[in-house]
Amino acid sequence: MQKTSIQAPSSIVMIRPHHFAFNTETGDNAFQSVFATVDNIAGRAHSEISRAAEILSGHGVKVHVFEGENPRTPDGVFPNNWFSTHAGGHVAMYPMKAPNRRLERRLDIVEMLKREYRVQDVIDYSGLEQDGSFLEGTGAMVIDHLDRVAYAVESDRTSPILLERF
Repeated sequence: MQKTSIQAPSSIVMIRPHHFAFNTETGDNAFQSVFATVDNIAGRAHSEISRAAEILSGHGVKVHVFEGENPRTPDGVFPNNWFSTHAGGHVAMYPMKAPNRRLERRLDIVEMLKREYRVQDVIDYSGLEQDGSFLEGTGAMVIDHLDRVAYAVESDRTSPILLERF
């Protein structure tokens, strides 16, 4: 029997990208610049996600793979920016800075979580986008589940007010 860890989940959600590319709406993200010059980045990302899903499954991790078929969501491979799950059955949904990143939110994923797991509540912060407040999930913060603390650096994608609320 495999030992479970609060820091290492026994199941994950992955998005297999079909349109992964440099996102012009997040051009201020320094991590994006490297992708602009990579040949066949979408094909390579698709293969890497597929292979990672196989490896994780082979190690006993339950992998829920969804297809990222929307050409308007080149960053759809990073669902950790728009949602996270937490002990006690909580799902948090986050406000995204770039309008096309907001399109990544998928109710089919939230519904699958509700069907497959014991979801007690969904805390949806995404409405705060209208106020210009953003907290891009675990792309903006590192969560220490053991000590119940989140670490983050203030930025355009990390509102200190939302971080405190979270």
